[in-house]
Amino acid sequence: MPNPKKVKVVQGFEELLSKKPNIALFSYGSTTHQELEKLRRELKKLNSRIKVIKNSLFEKAVNRLSNTDSFFRIFRKKILPLKYNTALASFEDDPYEGLKIIFKFLKEKEDLYFKGGIIDSEIYSKDEITQLAQLPGKTELIAKIYAAINAPAYRTVYALKFNLLKLTLVLKQVAEKKKGGENNG
Repeated sequence: MPNPKKVKVVQGFEELLSKKPNIALFSYGSTTHQELEKLRRELKKLNSRIKVIKNSLFEKAVNRLSNTDSFFRIFRKKILPLKYNTALASFEDDPYEGLKIIFKFLKEKEDLYFKGGIIDSEIYSKDEITQLAQLPGKTELIAKIYAAINAPAYRTVYALKFNLLKLTLVLKQVAEKKKGGENNG
């Protein structure tokens, strides 16, 4: 007879996964409770959550979903089996900013890594989600596009002002020399 608590946990995973949310699975290894809580607080600012999971129960939920949905069959082949300690991060708003925060956290420790995930209804393996986490964020990309669009205008203005700036510097030096010559004489 299955444990009712475990059945409820598996059903919770099934409900979460059936929505095909933005999630990332990662190892948390020998992370202290304080470090994990710090990560939780940072992710909470982005309306994201983190939960330590039991691998076997998560795999059971994926296996049950894969019986009826080919998406989870692919997920099972690409991500499972999970080994060692695993945490699941779910992202409500911008998953890319959340991935960046987790990547920064994982980089601080040598033994931590991504295990895979689902972002924008795409399944990403360990290496793919690590690459995705290293991409610049939305706001950073907008700033780069804005700078690239404005760069020609800034260069043109600077080019037009350059000769005037040079002339004012020369006149300033000449004026200082004359002042210096008058003071000496």
